[in-house]
Amino acid sequence: MLARARHALRAHGPKVAVTALAVSVVLALLAPATAHAIRTQGQISVTLSDTAALRVATYTIERFRTDNNETITGYTIAFPAGTDVSGATSAGTGDSVAVVGPSTIRVTLGTAIGRNTTFSIVIDGIRNPVAAGSYRISQVTFHRPNGDVTLPFPGTEGSYTVTPEPFLAVSISTNSVVFDLYPEAAPAPQQVQLSVESSHDFSITRQITGDAGLIGLIVDGTAVGPKTAGVATFTDTFTADVPWTTEGERSYTATVTYTVVQ
Repeated sequence: MLARARHALRAHGPKVAVTALAVSVVLALLAPATAHAIRTQGQISVTLSDTAALRVATYTIERFRTDNNETITGYTIAFPAGTDVSGATSAGTGDSVAVVGPSTIRVTLGTAIGRNTTFSIVIDGIRNPVAAGSYRISQVTFHRPNGDVTLPFPGTEGSYTVTPEPFLAVSISTNSVVFDLYPEAAPAPQQVQLSVESSHDFSITRQITGDAGLIGLIVDGTAVGPKTAGVATFTDTFTADVPWTTEGERSYTATVTYTVVQ
């Protein structure tokens, strides 16, 4: 981050009994047909393209199969707490994704899945939880023209692991800001945002060097000190008020360096 001045600062889920039994048998036959309108093909697995904590990954849930006369127009998936689904997308042509609850998305398919079709669910843009450990998707609700059906996953199916690999990414809103400075005419403050994605707690230090004193540069805000693991944006405000003693008709440069350490 550079700050320059001209005076300028640049910083960038029986018979009766027989009759009763008959009814019971009918019900027992009907219920599974409804519950298994969509079936699993073997054990359900959840695969992540990147298992590291806090990384953005593609989640693949497989596999499923529709029965006769079944059509699926979409599905709702509740991911484990701590999963960020705000950036979720589905790659099918015309697919749309809506966030409908904490870590829960509803996918509306651009092209419905027809009968007797084996398929997997693939969701992109899911950010893994900050905490490493074992997680599980326990069910999927499928949306159909004849009503929704929820398919629970048995036992531990749908489980996956997020690994504790360190991850740190930092970006800044601009690499430079410029002030035109005149004595007793302080320019409007300017803001700089520092965005951090970190799998572990971290700290930010801020160091100002160069002509900061000559241009009256002051940097204040939240982009400094100890911080908690996660995704966050910190804002610093840059102000400059040139002293009378600073020689005019010149450019001055100050450098603000941010260092982020896990």
